Amino acid sequence: MLRRSARGIAALFIASLLTLAPLARAEHTDAGAGDGGIAEGAHAIDGGAPPSPAKTVESEPASVPAAAEPGAGAATDEEASEGEDEDAADAPPDDEEEVGAEEEGSHCFEAASAAPSEPPPFAELSDEELSARLMADPRALGSMSLGRTNSGALIGGVQMLSGERWEVINPRESWGTFETVDFIAAAIDKVHEKFPGSARVRIGDISDENGGDIAPHLSHQAGRDADIGWFYKEGLPSEWATRADANNLDLPRSWAFLRAFITETDVQLIFVDRKIQGMLYEYALSVGEDRAWLDKIFQYPTHACAGIIRHARGHLNHFHVRLHARKAQELGRRAYRFLLAKGRIRPPVTYVRVKVKRGQTLGRLAKQYRTTVSAIQRANGLRSTLIRAGKDYRIPRKGGVEYIPDPVSVPPRRRPPFNPSYDRPTG
Repeated sequence: MLRRSARGIAALFIASLLTLAPLARAEHTDAGAGDGGIAEGAHAIDGGAPPSPAKTVESEPASVPAAAEPGAGAATDEEASEGEDEDAADAPPDDEEEVGAEEEGSHCFEAASAAPSEPPPFAELSDEELSARLMADPRALGSMSLGRTNSGALIGGVQMLSGERWEVINPRESWGTFETVDFIAAAIDKVHEKFPGSARVRIGDISDENGGDIAPHLSHQAGRDADIGWFYKEGLPSEWATRADANNLDLPRSWAFLRAFITETDVQLIFVDRKIQGMLYEYALSVGEDRAWLDKIFQYPTHACAGIIRHARGHLNHFHVRLHARKAQELGRRAYRFLLAKGRIRPPVTYVRVKVKRGQTLGRLAKQYRTTVSAIQRANGLRSTLIRAGKDYRIPRKGGVEYIPDPVSVPPRRRPPFNPSYDRPTG
């Protein structure tokens, strides 16, 4: 009798453990998901204990200057949709690699990238004087490149239109800072200086007139990115999407083009498919370029350091150049709070209210709204991944302009050792 009772108690104990196992798994998922946001956690449930009350702290506070935090909490009402975010599905993988490189920089040249000794642009203007000038005319001081290339805006940009030496594919999205447009034109002119009578090249997307998102790119938001076509042996091809290869790529002009960006502009990064990198690298060696310098410039072939020229998928028919724009970036940095207060730009994090449907999970919501599981938890004071069907939750969304606290540091031009094929001897 006692044995049967003991067996019964043991069976009840095991059954209770099995009942609690899904909750334990959900808690484990919560701990393991972290900021990755891809673990789906537990499904929404009906009823049950309510979640912890929402905290009042704003999500991602480090991205917004203290004066701008109240604006970041403004939420809009939006019903959760059944489908996935269309922009996320359409975003090309090559742009993701480009965005990842935004923070990485070019560590091959760290020693040369120290902050310049000269004061930053507009240092002669106090904050009060700058605000007064912006109040009178926001464009009077020139272009403003705000935030990062994947979370930015452009104010007072200049539109690059087709010219004698280049053809603009889409004028609606050919806006950049004054520095960006000048640098592109200077690099093209350098090719024509070396190879008179060269064919025109095509200019693809730079930025929208006001910056921000332009499909299908994740970057191109601050007037400092540009997609640019190659020089081809047969001149200007009939289509932008003409893939370059060993048979059609004009190596002398295309190398002169990239070389001009590196030596004559404030270039930050250039994205080129590794197949094209290999052809350009070997050509540059063949015309006497210094191997040690090339190994610092190219990611190909050693991959020992990131370099300026990096691989990104989808760059066989064009390259993507990202440029520093020191004046525009410094003006945008100092004007950030003024423009935010005037409603000219949005904060980097805003919120939507979503009513959860049965079967939805934090992981799916995070993927749909391009955020993370932990960010949703912080915004709602959640200690686990359990969410309730029929309840409203605040979902933080990135999409505005990120604040950059420090002046941009532009490294010196990466000039190679003397090469008689490109440098004329002096005196």
